[in-house]
Amino acid sequence: MLRETEPSKEQAAIIRKHHLNPEHWVVIFENRSEIEIVSRRSRQRRVLTKNDK
Repeated sequence: MLRETEPSKEQAAIIRKHHLNPEHWVVIFENRSEIEIVSRRSRQRRVLTKNDK
């Protein structure tokens, strides 16, 4: 089981870049190329890519 955490400022910026509200999502996994988030309400999971350009 992965631990759910509040998004950091950098993670929140990535979530916003994907047109999502960081207040509605928690982070469960992160590596160099992607971040996995879960919706607080519906428990829907999404994998977002990090574009470090």
